[in-house]
Formats: sequence, structure tokens, C-alpha cells
Amino acid sequence: MVLREKLLSLTNDFVRIPSESGDNETCFRMLKHVEHLFEKTSYLVQWFEHNGSPSLCISKEMTLSFSLILCGHLDVVPAGETQYVPHIDGDKLYGRGAADMKGSCAVMIQLMLDHEHTDVFRGVGLVLTTDEEIGGEDGVGHLVSLGLKAPTVFVPDGGAPLTPCVFEKGDASFLLEVKGVPAHGARPWLGVNAIEQLLGDLLRVRESFPSVTPPNEWGTTCNIGLISGGSAVNSVAAHAQCQINMRHGEDTTAEILLEKLQAIVSHATVLQTNVTPVVKVSEESRTYKLFSSVLEKHGGSSVGVKEHGTCDASFFVGVAKDILITKPESSAFHVADEWVSLSSLEALYRALDEFALTYLSMSLEQPFP
Repeated sequence: MVLREKLLSLTNDFVRIPSESGDNETCFRMLKHVEHLFEKTSYLVQWFEHNGSPSLCISKEMTLSFSLILCGHLDVVPAGETQYVPHIDGDKLYGRGAADMKGSCAVMIQLMLDHEHTDVFRGVGLVLTTDEEIGGEDGVGHLVSLGLKAPTVFVPDGGAPLTPCVFEKGDASFLLEVKGVPAHGARPWLGVNAIEQLLGDLLRVRESFPSVTPPNEWGTTCNIGLISGGSAVNSVAAHAQCQINMRHGEDTTAEILLEKLQAIVSHATVLQTNVTPVVKVSEESRTYKLFSSVLEKHGGSSVGVKEHGTCDASFFVGVAKDILITKPESSAFHVADEWVSLSSLEALYRALDEFALTYLSMSLEQPFP
């Protein structure tokens, strides 16, 4: 079977399993399918589970310390039943997860299978998780807390097609909560409306963090994502809250943003609910230069790009020296007509194959700094 057919077969099978984030039973079935692919090989399959979310680590040795980690997630965002029936139109394979990121996982799995007997691959670990779409804390986050590490990590889940990603914004979420005084809606002067107080605070937040448009989109952005409050239309709201998501660059931190929000609001208490650090890749690194040149050789670009979104790569900040991010050509993620290019999956495979063999061989001769 030629490479294209292998990648098509794997991705087809993966798409057919509706492994939606939080559906731990279906995610477990997804990983059991992957485990079956390695049953008759010499690879060891380590199972992990945290808060119900299963993960796998596949390698030649029972360890969490590697020379190179290939990292992907096999969970997907919810979709309709028809989206789990893959179909092909020309070079495109359609289906939920084809782009994000079951096609890329198929590439990494096939690479491991093809190099079962390659000596330098003893230092490679393939990590597959099922909670990236809901934060990744129970997958990669948990594994890193257990000691998962490598000098170089490859995560094909962002940036531009066959192009190195050199920067991902930091991600910070906050909860604003206001407590009022309840009263009957016929006598509002007897109460304090928490919704009105929250709205006043949100206006001050918007004034301090105005909407941005290109070319200023690499500054801090603020999105008011969820608002709730009150209990009945004829009652003065005794409680109101909202959730804010902010994306930022190197010029600030989640802690600084928390302090700013606390200083801006007059009524709400502000709690930090999520923090994802900025991912910055050193373009002067020998590993990065090898990676970018290989991508260009296989039809991509060596010019690094920035990414507004985040992925599991963020968990390796401070753990890995080089975090390598790219993706195959595909549709946008999470869309109804999600697709991935089969020829681009082939190109990603060949680029990763050349990079891994070169990197691992050079690491043995002269360790990468």
C-alpha cells in the first residue's frame, strides 16, 4: 500500500469514531483503535487517565523522557452525524477532525509504524490525548506533571500549512461576578441590580481594552464570551457574572491583566480561571533552522508565522527547548465542511520523516543545544 493510501485509510477510520471532547467512552474507543495498530509491533503502549480523559504514550522504552516527542490530540468538537461519515472530493478528505487533527495524527502514527526497526527512533515518543479541545489539562498537562519531557517537541496543530509557527499568543480567562440585593421588580428602589452593576463594569473593561483590527491584532484582545444573571423577569437581580477571554503577546502576562481588571471594575470580583503561556520559538535554534528548511524543501515555506490561537504546545513551555508547530493544508478548524488535503498529508509525512531522521542522527553525534 502506497503512502497516500495508508494515510487515507487511517484518517478515514479516525474520522468515523465520534471522539468528542468530554465523551470519555468514545475517546477511550478511539485510543483502543490506535493501540490495536501497534499490537503486533515492538512498541510499548502506556495508558494514562486523569479526570476520566484517556491518553497514550507509544515508544520503544517505558519512559516519559525522550529525545523527540510527536504530540497530537484525537478529540474533536461536537458535530452532526453526517460529519462523521468521511468522503473524498479530489484531493480533499472531508469529515469532523480531518483537519483538527486526525489527519496529522495519522501522519505521526504511520511514521512510527514505518520506523519500528529504525535504531534512532528509540528516542521518540508519540503522545496522543483526548482533551485538547477543552483545555488539555488532563492530557498533555497531566503527562508533563508526571515527567513527560524532551528537548524537542513536534505539534502539527497550528500556524500555516507546511510553515513553521514561531509564536502563539498567551490565553487568559477571567470570571467577573457581582452580588446585588434582591427585591421585587415592582419596587426596584428597594434592591441593587447586579446585572446593571456588571454592565457598568463591562463598559469600563471595553473602554480599557477596545476592540482591535489589523494591523493591531497582535496586541491584547478582550472578548466578552458569556453573561448570566438574575432569576426572574420581575425580580431585581441578586447575582450576575460574565466570563472574559483575553489573548496577549510578550508585552504582558495573565497576572498583570488580572491586576488591571481588578483596578478597572467598581462592583465585580475578578477571578482568573485559565492561563496558557505565550509560546515563542527561537528562530536561531539549530533545530528550528533544520525544521524550517525541511518544510521548504517539501513544498512549504521556511518563513515563520504567528498564531492567534493556542494548542497543547503551550504545556511544553519551560519543558522543551524547541517547540515545532505546523499543520497540513486544510480548511479552517471546527467548520461544518472540515477537510484536509491528502497530498499535503503526504508532504507533511515526508518532511517529518526527513527532519526526525536528521535530527535524531545529529543528536547522537553532537547533541542539539
